[in-house]
Amino acid sequence: MAVCAAIISSAKNIPLDNLGLFVGEISLTGDFRAPVNLEVREREGQRLGFKRLYSPAGGKFLELVKVGSLRDLTIF
Repeated sequence: MAVCAAIISSAKNIPLDNLGLFVGEISLTGDFRAPVNLEVREREGQRLGFKRLYSPAGGKFLELVKVGSLRDLTIF
């Protein structure tokens, strides 16, 4: 998801959320899935100072911004 967000950000010339952590695996259909050990990644993101989690699931330690597909990601 982070690579997709970076490409979209560059193409639209819009900066990404600098306090946002983008975590997710993309399928061939453009849907995002939560990766293995999402909670560990989210906790590490919190430790590093991130405030929001852009992911299809999670939100135990950071504010969740639910992103279920590539189409949802293009809105940000």
